[in-house]
Amino acid sequence: MTGELSSTTATFWTNLIALPILFAIAFVSGEAIRITGWAALWPVLGLAVFGGVAQLSFAYALQRLPAAFAAMGSHLSLIFTGLVGWAVYSEPITVEHLIGGTLIIGGLIWARERRKVA
Repeated sequence: MTGELSSTTATFWTNLIALPILFAIAFVSGEAIRITGWAALWPVLGLAVFGGVAQLSFAYALQRLPAAFAAMGSHLSLIFTGLVGWAVYSEPITVEHLIGGTLIIGGLIWARERRKVA
């Protein structure tokens, strides 16, 4: 059946099914779910939009790249998130961040070079 679904359709249904499950988990764990106005809603909408784009991009990459390379590429979001945190929220970039980013980028370069050899 997976061959019949487009990546967009699969992503849509996955998110639609996950939404009530995540709300139930939040409710059971005692998390307060309050949206006090548009100012509080913007981060939620941003997360929904960018999260959806990220999932679609990953599905697109899986269709066109080897799975190992696409999976490693998905870790670039960690680097991007750190840079956004630094630029927007003045979060510090620590030695651990630099080591992690270097390992991620190094792994991608290594996988790419290894793929060229094969």
